Amino acid sequence: MAENVTGMKYADFIKKEVLIPLGAKTMVVDGLIDENPSWVKGYELNGGEVQQVSKSKNWLLGSGDLVGRTDDVYTLNKAVKHKLILKEKTWEKVLTPDPVSGMGIGCTVSDWHGKLRITHNGGHTGFRTLHIHVPADDFDIIFLSDSGYGDARYAVSEIIHETFYGGKEAGERVSMDGAYLNMNK
Repeated sequence: MAENVTGMKYADFIKKEVLIPLGAKTMVVDGLIDENPSWVKGYELNGGEVQQVSKSKNWLLGSGDLVGRTDDVYTLNKAVKHKLILKEKTWEKVLTPDPVSGMGIGCTVSDWHGKLRITHNGGHTGFRTLHIHVPADDFDIIFLSDSGYGDARYAVSEIIHETFYGGKEAGERVSMDGAYLNMNK
């Protein structure tokens, strides 16, 4: 749709209108470029063995086709924090949860331990991501994993929350993807 409206290729539009203005220096649109050999490789379970996997670019679109470092993800978060690039009315839609799904446009807005939390998560063959922002404290967790199996990102975010805010004893261990691994025995 952006290509039809702007007359620009999608990757060029995202770079010019989003990435450059925000200062995301190393982030690129992945679905439209050749894979870089220096990029992190993703892993999945296959028959009980962890194996490196190739990414499928057939369904990438939007946030799923951006590749960058943690600092780039944080740079994109500044757009949410300071309501940059989009009009105020659009930010209202992005950050207003739908009564059924709980999602805004690309973000989940919810209560987390008594405070407003804005999250965006994702996954791809061989990868899992989670970004949590607590506006009241300007507190962020950015979780990027090259493990596409299981889902420890939420358990890890709870440990980080407890460590930062207090609560359970810091350092308590959780089973990393234990439920998934046990299912496949």
